[in-house]
This record gives sequence, structure tokens and C-alpha cells, in this order.
Amino acid sequence: MKHSWPLFLTVCALFLVEICNELTTTGMFLDGMVYANLAANLSQGIGSLWQPSLSPSYHPLFMGHPPLSFGLLSLCYRFFGVHIWVTKGYSLFMVLLTGALTARLWTRVGFKWQTAWLPLLLWMLVPLVSQFACDNMLEGPMGVFVLASVLCMTHHPANRLRRIGWHLLAGCCLSLAFLTKGFTGLYPLCFPLIVWLADRLFLPRQERYRLSHALGHCLTVAFSLCLSLLLLGLAQPAAADYLKAYLSEQIVGGIQEQTVSSRWFIVVKFFESGAIVWLLAVAVLVIEALRQHRSPLRLVPTPHRRTAFIFLLLALSGVLPMMVSTKQSNFYIITVFPFFAVAMGALLNDIVRQWLGNAGRRFGTAAAVLAVALSLAAIMLNAANCGKPGRDNTMQEDIGLICTQLEQAERVGIPPSLCEQYSLFNYAYRAKQIDMHTYDFDHPSEPLPRHLITFGDVPIPSPYSEVPLATHQLKLFER
Repeated sequence: MKHSWPLFLTVCALFLVEICNELTTTGMFLDGMVYANLAANLSQGIGSLWQPSLSPSYHPLFMGHPPLSFGLLSLCYRFFGVHIWVTKGYSLFMVLLTGALTARLWTRVGFKWQTAWLPLLLWMLVPLVSQFACDNMLEGPMGVFVLASVLCMTHHPANRLRRIGWHLLAGCCLSLAFLTKGFTGLYPLCFPLIVWLADRLFLPRQERYRLSHALGHCLTVAFSLCLSLLLLGLAQPAAADYLKAYLSEQIVGGIQEQTVSSRWFIVVKFFESGAIVWLLAVAVLVIEALRQHRSPLRLVPTPHRRTAFIFLLLALSGVLPMMVSTKQSNFYIITVFPFFAVAMGALLNDIVRQWLGNAGRRFGTAAAVLAVALSLAAIMLNAANCGKPGRDNTMQEDIGLICTQLEQAERVGIPPSLCEQYSLFNYAYRAKQIDMHTYDFDHPSEPLPRHLITFGDVPIPSPYSEVPLATHQLKLFER
């Protein structure tokens, strides 16, 4: 196939089709809403970068994660205004930047730019990537910094000082990853050792990466990381206090917290999420092996097998350490899938290039037509979903109606039965900065507010009467 633009366009269009229920809808995953509300408060002067605040009743001081991503999004809010589309655009930009860095990594390890659509396709085929692409997850910016650090470490100029400089820069990138979501972004620290191990398995002795060099580069990156954080703590004492509190609350406490029944959950999710890519890779290798009457392993040149080994091990290094805790979620490992895609792409690159090289002009024309058709479909689907709830439909509709009756930043009472409805809190706060406070309606210990919100048949104190609204589940009462 002479031109590769139809394949790039097809991959982009397929991805836009995949995220059509997320990109232009108003619904959002709970964690992303929390981070967006924190950023909105920062942009309006509520709280500060090192003392982020959500609401007086719900996280008056948020210590759940380092605040770099909130700060970056708050800058976008200050420039473009606080709006759901700014949040979605910020998330999409991080996805696009991740894709661009993945393509750059592909060329950095020796493959041609014309085939960079292959790792992008494999990355896009991981369901987790599209599922959380536009939900303002911390894994978005953290993944960008992680990829940037690995790109720096793959840069090996002949000059020794320049090599050290690139590894120092890699450490700075990892410090930004840490300031986005803590220790989960530090797994590239082992990258030089992975390269050393791969060289011992795949290269002759005289071409191998020396262990002393690998250890030196690891220590250089770690030194730069620690120095960056130390300088930040010295320049900003509030940052040091915040990170100490974060380590105490999230890391020490998180190790003891349990959200899954087995420590193997995260490993199972890694292989489960990449199942489509695994099956596709096996199918391509088996088909070509049957055609050539050769072993599938012999179809892949040694340099490509080495690359696949390096990046598959790097991906696993971002998964296996999470087994130390039973506090796990599937989206914790989103940042490893660009490396997984590069690894799988390295195994398939030569076969796919051969197949495309044998394809005639008709295939090129068909690919171009498919790319244009998918692009039009992506535009129409996202336009059709624009402004729709996307998720939490009933809750969003009810909150929208109720907020028409409430003042900006009003404090509203809710019964104890709704105290864990965190999506309710965040949708209401996003709409009008509504501060929901739990009250015991049967035995009130403080003055009741002007409005109450309930769900179901909760007994309401006598001074209140229901506000007639066409809500589905929630009810609004006014004193």
C-alpha cells in the first residue's frame, strides 16, 4: 500500500466512534467529576493548589491525590471558562498527546513512521482506553509524563553528558507523574534494567547494555526525581506538608484498604483488557506461519522480539507492584497500554507490512473510502449525542430540575441514606456549587436549611412542603 494516511484516518475515526457516548455527553465517571470540581474551585479562588477544597461538607480539604492535574485543568478553566466541554476537551487533548507520544516511541525504537498507525490501533482496541478517555481521569496526564520519561530514556546520544542529561530529564518527567497520581507513575524507573535483561537474552555479548550503565542510568533518573521533589518542597513548604499528608492518608492507609477480594485482580484485568489484542496477534502469527510453513516465533526478527520483550515487561512492571495492596481498580493500569501496544506491534510489524505491500490499488481505494465513511460516522454520532446525559440519566435530569429552584452555592439538607451518593453530590456541585449536608430529619441537632432533597419515602419534618417538580426519583422540599 503506497500511502498510509487512510489507515491513520481509519484508526482516528474508529476511536471517535468508540468514545461517541463519552466525548459529547454531559455524564462523567465519579472520580473525574471530583477532579473537575476541584479544578473549578481552584480557578475561582476557592482553596489553593496545595490546599484543594471541594465543598464545606464534602472534602473541605482534599488529600486523595497530588494536585498537579487539578492545577492544569484549572488553568484551562481560567482561560476558557468553567464548562463541561472544557473538561472533555482537556481529557481528549491528553488522549491525543498520549497517541502522539506512542507514535514517537514507535519510531524511536526503530520502526517507520508509516506504520505508526499499528500500535495506535492496538492501543485503541483496549476497551479501558476508550471507556475512560473523556472522563478526566488522572491516568490521562500521568500517562503523558510516563511516556515522556521513557522517550527520554530511549534517547542514547554518543556524548556521555548528553545521555546523562536525557536521563535527568526523564527523572523530571517522573516527578510530574508522581505529582499527578503518586507512586503508580514511577514504574519506568526500572526501564534501564529491563533493557539490560533483554540484551542478555537477545544480543551477542559485545552489543549488550552493561549492567553498570543500566544501574547508573536508574540511579540518575531516581536522583533527578528525588531532587525535583526536594526542590519543590523547599520552594513550597505547603507542598511538602500536602505530600506528607497524602502519603499518610492514601499510601499507608491504602495498603490496608480492601476493594477487591484477590491481589491478582489487577493482573487478571491486564490480560482481560488486552484480550482482543492478544487474540489478534496470535491469529496473525498463526495465519502467516501456516502460509510459510514456519514457526510463528521465527516469523519475528530478533530485534523486534527484543523490543516486544522490553515493552511487555515494562507494561507488567506497571501492573505487578499494585498487587502489594488490595485497593485496586481496573483503570489504575491504563498508562501501561501504550507500551503493551508497542510490544504487540513489534511482533506484527513485518507481517502487516508484507500484507499491505502485496495489497493492490483496489485495497488502497477501499481503505480510503472506509476511512472517509468512518470519519463521517464519527462526526454524526458525536453530534447526535451532543448534550445528552450519556450516563446517570435520571440523576442528571433530576438535579437539573432541582437546581432551577436553588440559589448558587446554597447549603441543602439530605437524609443519612444519601450520604454515600457521591455522584449526586458532584453533579449538584457542578451545576450550582450546591453543598449537600447530611441531616437526621427525625432528630435534628442543628437548624434545618431552607431546602431538603430526599429519595424515596423518607419522613420529612413538618415545616417543609414538597416543591412540585417532574423529577423521577429525587424530591425537593422547601421550608
